[in-house]
Amino acid sequence: MKNILITGADGVLGGALCNALLKNGGYNIVRMGYKEPLPTQKTDLLIHCAFARSQEEGPLAQSVEFSKYIFTEMVKRGAGAIINISSKSVYPYSNAPLTEASPVLPIDAYGIAKYAVEQAGDNITAQSETKIMHLRLAGLIGPQYPERVINKMLAAALKNHKINIVGGDQAFSFLDIRDAATALRHAVLHCPNGGVYNVGANPVSIMDMANAVKDFLEEKKIKISLNLQQKHTDQQTYMDSSLFTKTFNWRPLYNLSEMLENIYTSLAK
Repeated sequence: MKNILITGADGVLGGALCNALLKNGGYNIVRMGYKEPLPTQKTDLLIHCAFARSQEEGPLAQSVEFSKYIFTEMVKRGAGAIINISSKSVYPYSNAPLTEASPVLPIDAYGIAKYAVEQAGDNITAQSETKIMHLRLAGLIGPQYPERVINKMLAAALKNHKINIVGGDQAFSFLDIRDAATALRHAVLHCPNGGVYNVGANPVSIMDMANAVKDFLEEKKIKISLNLQQKHTDQQTYMDSSLFTKTFNWRPLYNLSEMLENIYTSLAK
């Protein structure tokens, strides 16, 4: 039975991934939570989810150093493969779909740190038998991410019965946390063999998102008004994830309405 070590197993994505793999069966899942020591068991596959959700230099620097440490240990122990969870934040804002071949130009400190980990992983595994694969995830959506635009929009609409929009044509790639977990499970099932992949759903514009929130709440008999301020902005990022979907035979399952239902249920508690 394959031993899979998951760092950040006590986090949102790590926890969802553990549950998805346990449902599939056939694996011995070794969970490594925040500040826990590295387990002594032999590791066949590392899935590296642990990383600070921060823009502060200290936590990000610690995350980079921990990533270097865990990659080095996996190479020493002869792990067969590493799946490193990276981010769309390594890319710049763009009006065109971003592929894995698009130039890397991180938009913030978090993106810089994520790309530094990708490069460190490549360097550490270069002369070894350990293969490393980087998955650049779109922005994760779920009740656990109140900072996301769609969560804020829904919460504000429930409170004020209106949605204020600036621009509206900005488009972003998102990914339901449940879809992210199944995407990782598909990567595990198909035996990761290195490379870089974008992982996300189809892009959604801010206006489409606002209309989805309005329609969702009005189905629940909550009247919502939309207030649009026309303004051009280049702050949009959406990824082409077709390489991952074809390679690993995966498609996202959850649409905007289902994401909103999940968030709404949490807010209503």
